[in-house]
Amino acid sequence: MEFLQGEKDAAIRFLKLIFNRWKTIVIAALLSGILALVATTFVKPTYLSYGIIFPTPSHHSVDLIKHQEFGYDLDVDRLVQTLESVLIRDSINARFNLTEHFGIDTNAMGWQDNLRMNFIKSVRYEGTKNLSVAITAELHTPEMSADVVNAIIDMIDPIRSSILKKNTYQAMLSIEGEYLQKSQTVAKLMDTIQILRKNNTSAALDMLYQEIKQKEAGIAKDRAELNALRSKLNFRDLDSKIEMLDELMSDARQNKASDLDAKSAEKELAALNAGKARYYSLTDKLESEQELLLLLREEFEKMTTTFEPHVGSLELDQVVKMYENELNQLIRLKNQYEEARFAYERPIPGVYVVTRAKPSYKKTGPSYLTNAMAGLFGGMFISVLLLVFLDKLGRVKKHLSS
Repeated sequence: MEFLQGEKDAAIRFLKLIFNRWKTIVIAALLSGILALVATTFVKPTYLSYGIIFPTPSHHSVDLIKHQEFGYDLDVDRLVQTLESVLIRDSINARFNLTEHFGIDTNAMGWQDNLRMNFIKSVRYEGTKNLSVAITAELHTPEMSADVVNAIIDMIDPIRSSILKKNTYQAMLSIEGEYLQKSQTVAKLMDTIQILRKNNTSAALDMLYQEIKQKEAGIAKDRAELNALRSKLNFRDLDSKIEMLDELMSDARQNKASDLDAKSAEKELAALNAGKARYYSLTDKLESEQELLLLLREEFEKMTTTFEPHVGSLELDQVVKMYENELNQLIRLKNQYEEARFAYERPIPGVYVVTRAKPSYKKTGPSYLTNAMAGLFGGMFISVLLLVFLDKLGRVKKHLSS
């Protein structure tokens, strides 16, 4: 009962304090609100722009021809993860100099973390209930907000393609290495067969053998020239290299790259264009020559079986069987390599761009009303706390003095 009476007395004292000092509380709240409004005028305004894209349900263009539809939940999640990558953030920072935009001192310790936090706060990616991805940028100028969103939309396809093709390229190189090793094995077995048959073969078989050896020598020579050309001009896939340099030149024309980078790219692009005709000539020639070599080897195998009665050698029988087995494996590897090369050279389908960003000149922040209300209630709350503290302090002093 005494506890309840004490709580009642405390509540009455608090209400009396508020009633007696209400003018002080109101003045403090008004001053806080005015200070909040004044501080708001010094805050740079922000402007919001947005774009909307849809992911594809497959990374293969052939599948999209059969199933023309947008991606699903998993595709949306993967697209958002790609957008949130460091590669996107660093590319946007390099193109728009966001460190200067956010006022970040790059000489200060931890400036990268500061940039990351500002970027995450200003640029957002969100999967929607309609299975699209909304890209929003809230920066200090309308044009920059729209440009950042559109730059991200333009970047996402090349970056996705680079990520997806990286593993395909490694697989293609691995299969190509196996194919070349197997091709050498088949050639050695063919040499062994020819040595065993050198005194018991037909003229036609000998001519076919010589034709195969000449074809192998020609392919080796063309492959060496192709590798030398790639090494000299520093590329693996010519089309991808030219596309990358064209993009760099485009950025240079828009004053988004340095003059040194532009001149270097222009010089490298001129060298690639000069060697382009020879590159395509060699790749087409190698492809057709390898096809022909396989046909010649299959024909050699058939003729070897046809002329088998001329030699009754157990060793020859074993070598011929090994040759047939290795040739079948070579054909299988060639098919695998062609599939891998087709997968690597095939373009990755781009995202569906539904809405590109446009500059919006309506300010999204700071909000004068929100800041003023926050200042009012904040000032009111602090003044009440201060008055209660001073009242209790006065009563304590009075009690001690008595």
